[in-house]
Amino acid sequence: MITPGVAALQLVPICPHSLASRALVFANSEPVWIYPANPFKHLILVVDGNAGCYIQPEDQVFVQRAPYRARFIRLRPPEFFHVLQQKLGWGLPHVAKPRPKNSTDR
Repeated sequence: MITPGVAALQLVPICPHSLASRALVFANSEPVWIYPANPFKHLILVVDGNAGCYIQPEDQVFVQRAPYRARFIRLRPPEFFHVLQQKLGWGLPHVAKPRPKNSTDR
């Protein structure tokens, strides 16, 4: 999670095949070069949910901050941590699962 207002670039693997594949966070002041890890297969690169494009083994992807800022319309004040609390259940008591009625375990 990156809180609003933090100047960062986040690269997130989509549908990773390993639990070790996690998001990477970089300072947005430096460019990032991405090289395919597998030198024998082409990959598909998807950016911001748009249609993908093929990346060949010899290709390099250059990512940098845009020279302009995105502007968003908000219908109500953003409440970042309140939304996280609701979606992730932060602050709620941990309740044990109820036992099935026919359970013989004690």
